[in-house]
Amino acid sequence: AAERLCEALGFATQVTREEIHSFYWWEGAVQSEPEVRVSFETSEPFESVLRAVEAAHSYDVPMILADTSDKGAAHWKGVIRPLDGGAKAGAALAERLAASRLVACAQVAPDGSIAVKTVASARLAVARAAEEEGGGAVAWSPVTGNAAYLRWLEEECVAAPRFVVAADGHAAPSAQTAKDFLLSRPGGAYTTARTSGGGRSVFEWETHVERTAASVGSMLAAGGGGAAELQAALGTAAGLRPRLDAAVAAAVREYMREFGRRVGGAGELKLTLVVNWGEAAEAAKEGAGCAEAAPDGSLLGSVGCHVAPLPPLPDPPIRAEVRGAPRANAAAKDSSWVADRAPLEALMRSAEVGPINELLLATDSGELLEGSQTNFYAIVDGAVHTAGEGILEGTVRRLLLEVCGREGTPVVLSPPRLADAGRWEGALISSASR
Repeated sequence: AAERLCEALGFATQVTREEIHSFYWWEGAVQSEPEVRVSFETSEPFESVLRAVEAAHSYDVPMILADTSDKGAAHWKGVIRPLDGGAKAGAALAERLAASRLVACAQVAPDGSIAVKTVASARLAVARAAEEEGGGAVAWSPVTGNAAYLRWLEEECVAAPRFVVAADGHAAPSAQTAKDFLLSRPGGAYTTARTSGGGRSVFEWETHVERTAASVGSMLAAGGGGAAELQAALGTAAGLRPRLDAAVAAAVREYMREFGRRVGGAGELKLTLVVNWGEAAEAAKEGAGCAEAAPDGSLLGSVGCHVAPLPPLPDPPIRAEVRGAPRANAAAKDSSWVADRAPLEALMRSAEVGPINELLLATDSGELLEGSQTNFYAIVDGAVHTAGEGILEGTVRRLLLEVCGREGTPVVLSPPRLADAGRWEGALISSASR
């Protein structure tokens, strides 16, 4: 294969072949095998080179990379200088890096140097691992390449930080998903928002602040009321707003610093915020160095923010399944609900009809109240029917009802019934972040 490839590179100069040993993750374990790395220089356009190499290569998904000057690139090549132990020590470090899932592959040259391929957010962790083994600074260079390989590279670097988590103004990159973030902070009030204007503002921010404070107040009341200081600090919009503002500002600044323009959707971000108090707040703050106490020493809680790229809209058709009972306290957005709905999400993934986008929560009499993460509406005889109580009223729902009022569209604040689905002229779900 290497000979065929070199023959196909008639347009290239300084063609070199090098026998290497590659380490990568495959089928649940680190794999290792000898390969040949071919490097060359050319003034030909990359797309022309790509076609020529793909035609001559024997792999279904070959690694075809080219250096680029784009310092904001998502994909990077790093070269770790030979370790004191030579090729044997290099192979040991390469195997550990592959096992850590911080790199997609690590290639060891005969002199013991290691070339790794990874994503931008993993560079710091890779550099630390190399330094611990005596490898010194990693020489990084941004790369571009064939789409299939770059996609595989991103999928394999599962331990690389892809998100940012902030706790009371202290922000850092994280590999933790929004779901895991909420699961790690149970028993708190949360909200999920999105940015607009390329990450410069938050859609319906005032509504999110007011709703989160109301959720805190409702949960505190259900738990016995809580201290007056706690109610004032977290259960009112005036008290909670500065904490939420600080968490979002710190998290978004860190995300843009770390990941730059590599955002999803239309260049927007998904924000997940959670407010904890009592023992949950202590656990959330553990090791963060951001505890805040009232004069009597009692905790005033913790405010956390998770930032991720806003996911693109799902492709049609949108599938919803009626399965699940209403929430116990729908007016409060409790982070414990994330764990409670896990069995429902498992059912969504195993559906035989194809991917299910949402599960609708229904009463025993068949009234459709809301989705597990959305509001639900049905169009009947030209009117919008949606539950008026027993639900969490989302920000998009409020805007939708405002638009209906402005346009003269009738609204019936009563939950649609599944038995009447034959009369519906349409149905829709709404969410600020989905």
